[in-house]
Amino acid sequence: MEKAKESLKTLVEDHAKNLTEQALATWLQSLYFFKLQDWPSYGSAVRTAHYLNNYLPIEMKLKTLQNRLQWHAFKREFSDALYVLNELKIQSKGSLSDTQYQSLAEDIKAQMKTSETNKIDVTVANGRAWSHRLPRSTVNLTLHEGNIDFAELRCENGRHQLNTLTSEAFTIPDDFLKCSVFVKGADGTRFSLTESGETRAF
Repeated sequence: MEKAKESLKTLVEDHAKNLTEQALATWLQSLYFFKLQDWPSYGSAVRTAHYLNNYLPIEMKLKTLQNRLQWHAFKREFSDALYVLNELKIQSKGSLSDTQYQSLAEDIKAQMKTSETNKIDVTVANGRAWSHRLPRSTVNLTLHEGNIDFAELRCENGRHQLNTLTSEAFTIPDDFLKCSVFVKGADGTRFSLTESGETRAF
């Protein structure tokens, strides 16, 4: 694995110049981190590969979407999993049947419904900001280790800075539409986000 690590480092530093090369390099990194079971780095690489999905061949694109869907479900980021599932349905061009799609969607929605209080544990990796669509009205951010540079609620029609010094819950105003939370911190920073309260559109 040490040889693979050096090869990937060379690939990223010397050859990942344009977006297509960056997308392919990140996809390979996700395989490497999965093999190492370095889950924070794997999750970060899968997110980045997804952002660069338009520059990947179709087989890699679909595999990236499948990996990100499984990652979100594993991390209990159910609202994000639904978004990725919808994208996978569109990109698969029929290879994901309506029956398969409905079964997966209903399973994710059932988990969301039964998780009235849902805790998501996050470890910052590779300098990447973490984001998450919020399906419930109240959020609570708790820092466990490291430093958070900023934590912000971003909605279609408003923003709100979250307090990272205390673990006070924040209830999203009813007139804030389709909100996500963005958190940026130092590598290795660990925090948890707890979402609870009434369901809301995301």
